[in-house]
Amino acid sequence: MSVLGVSVCLGSCALYVPTVTDGLVTQCLTPMDQANTFLHRWNQLPITIQFEVSPAFNAAEVALIIAAADTWNTFYQSSKQVQLFNYGTNPLLPNSTQTTPQLGVISKSGTIVKMASWPYSAAVIALTTTWPSGKGAPVLGAKIELNYVNFFQTNKMPDLQSILLHEFGHLMGLDHSCEPNSQKSGMPDCNGHISVQYRRASLYPSFGFDTYGNGEQRRKLNSNDQGRANCIY
Repeated sequence: MSVLGVSVCLGSCALYVPTVTDGLVTQCLTPMDQANTFLHRWNQLPITIQFEVSPAFNAAEVALIIAAADTWNTFYQSSKQVQLFNYGTNPLLPNSTQTTPQLGVISKSGTIVKMASWPYSAAVIALTTTWPSGKGAPVLGAKIELNYVNFFQTNKMPDLQSILLHEFGHLMGLDHSCEPNSQKSGMPDCNGHISVQYRRASLYPSFGFDTYGNGEQRRKLNSNDQGRANCIY
């Protein structure tokens, strides 16, 4: 289970937005202090993306989710000449990529769920779970849960495209770029002296908000996201 939390940006502080100047990385690049920042690997690509039927995502939300998937697809097409995610021809329909839709049945696919109740910490924006979760085992299914109870409200509105870009990174097999107070070898401590690229990565473990409740935008993959992603497939 990979959890995305929230950091608070107060006043007029700047929230980082990755830019195209980060460029395209086509090599497998994993710094030694990030050697343990991988979760799993799917045996076959593309990974099928499904949308839970109830409560349903509206057309605007679906467009932002597809934009996040397409960011990953464009990168992998340029770097590896493969398609990473397949969301079907009509993602507004639940399980549209399945021949016979089966609500709640996950088989070699990832389901995105808008949660109307939230059983986890209220500080968690979203989380991704895969089955099985053990490293080295082939992934058979996954679920991305979005906290629509404490977030995606008028007073706390994360940027959905940025959140899904992050969660799709977990879905395909990347762990966070660092973890707060990490003492694990190969997983940097976010609170320590780490590369600025770790802090600027889409896979940084928390997203900030300005004083108006607008969430930080990280809609592009920076060099650290790309370099590590190249090491999986």
